Amino acid sequence: MGDHLQSLGSEAEGLESNVKDELCMDIDPPFSENSATADDWRKALSKVVPAVVVLRTTACRAFDTEAAGASYATGFVVDKLRGIILTNRHVVKSGPVVAEAMFVNREEIPVYPIYRDPVHDFGFFRYDPAAIQFHVYEEIPLAPESACVGLEIRVVGNDSGEKVSILAGTLARLDRDAPHYKKDGYNDFNTFYMQVVRALKFLQNSRDLSCNKWEAVSIPRGTLQVTFLHKGFDETRRLGLQSETEQMVRHASPPGETGMLVVDSVVPGGPAYNCLEPGDVLVRMNGKVQDLHSITPDYFLEVSGAVIHPLSYQQARNFRFNCGLVYVTEPGYMLFRAGVPRHAIIKKFAGEEISQLEELISILSKLSRGARVPLEYVSYTDRHRRKSVLVTVDRHEWYAPPQIYKRDDSTGLWNAKPAFQPVSMLPSSVNGLGVLSGQEVPLSTEGTCIEHMNPDNLELTDGHGVTSMETNCELVLDETNSRVEVDLEVKKRRVHELSVDGNLAAEYTVPGTRNAKLEDPITMENAMVREYQGATPVAANASFPERMIEPTLVMFE
Repeated sequence: MGDHLQSLGSEAEGLESNVKDELCMDIDPPFSENSATADDWRKALSKVVPAVVVLRTTACRAFDTEAAGASYATGFVVDKLRGIILTNRHVVKSGPVVAEAMFVNREEIPVYPIYRDPVHDFGFFRYDPAAIQFHVYEEIPLAPESACVGLEIRVVGNDSGEKVSILAGTLARLDRDAPHYKKDGYNDFNTFYMQVVRALKFLQNSRDLSCNKWEAVSIPRGTLQVTFLHKGFDETRRLGLQSETEQMVRHASPPGETGMLVVDSVVPGGPAYNCLEPGDVLVRMNGKVQDLHSITPDYFLEVSGAVIHPLSYQQARNFRFNCGLVYVTEPGYMLFRAGVPRHAIIKKFAGEEISQLEELISILSKLSRGARVPLEYVSYTDRHRRKSVLVTVDRHEWYAPPQIYKRDDSTGLWNAKPAFQPVSMLPSSVNGLGVLSGQEVPLSTEGTCIEHMNPDNLELTDGHGVTSMETNCELVLDETNSRVEVDLEVKKRRVHELSVDGNLAAEYTVPGTRNAKLEDPITMENAMVREYQGATPVAANASFPERMIEPTLVMFE
């Protein structure tokens, strides 16, 4: 018995020794694997550095997780022949972006986005290789299979817009989770921090080198709308993993696998909602997943400076809302004045429940300018309480009419089209445009009316140096034996001009206006002040010209 125990003890010591040796090999690789000399590093860096570029990007609109603004980043030429630059997803951005790349010799070229991953932090720009006139460089090949624990590396990039920075390091882990950036912005998840090659091959295979044109590339991506965490087998056993299941997984997994995927969170309304819960251990899948691109928006509505689009998977995961809800990325002028914040989810507008952007557009198209309607919204910080505000449908002249912007991946640009046709209801009877009673015509008639002013019809008003113009349009229909006069009271607009010398002001009227009228100066001034009241406060003791001018001042940054 004693000899048997001693034999077992010897075997155990030998096994422990072998395990220690294996661990030592993993943690401290033999020197022969890291035998690169300083000269070797110099030669390698001399090939890599010319292919590293500084990316200057400008996000033209706030969109999804990103705010509008300018930034610097690093890019790497990974395909010289096709002109492909690899960088981060938050650099390529999910919204409109204008970018240029600067090589180490200070040569600059425009670049255009061709792909940004919906979840993982990588994306690609394209450029015209023929645009490089002076720089000599080679592409950087991607070799993820060469990565191993203990490998000595050099990190090359452009830190804060610097020309080149090089840092030395050693790979300590290959299974490191992606970092968590912020709760209301972009985050990478469901990955170890190594990826990219599959997407690059899709782009390379789809590029026809015989023609100088890129085509939109669809890279298949699926999702369960679930965030997983990688947990070791010791933790999964505590979560209820059965021994036979662990044995099956270990047998089917690659050598060195030490754990399984555990559910961390589930997005409401997703494929796994009410099926998986936090703490569940994923054992197998049935091969059915949702198209990830279908819940990643590629269009938005812009109205009065506001940017509104369907809620993306990224933000739905952050906020625990359903994908596709009406999401305010940027409130702009109209919504900001009403008190609607960024990241708001619009739930009700003009008395109608809405859950999709198309429903909001439909309601907006029926509202006239100046209409005051209620809006209800929720925010992720107070998700269980709806807040109600009153919105004035006000689109100032410096904003374009409501437009839909749609991304075109073949050009890297966003194409705009009207969200709906601006219309105005005509009065009864038949008018000169051949439009029946109650039919709609474009508001362009307003511009036509304003253009045909008669400078001979002048009337003196007040002495404040303010010119007031009232526009009343009359459209005359000439037929064979009759003339039908239709009054098109399209709109009244006052245009105020401050005279230089403070002389008396005049009132212009459009031809066809029957009665020109004098306005009380005090009444007119009060109405004008009320009309120009806005977000900018004006001093109580300011003069009338100061009160008029101050709201028009802007700051350029």
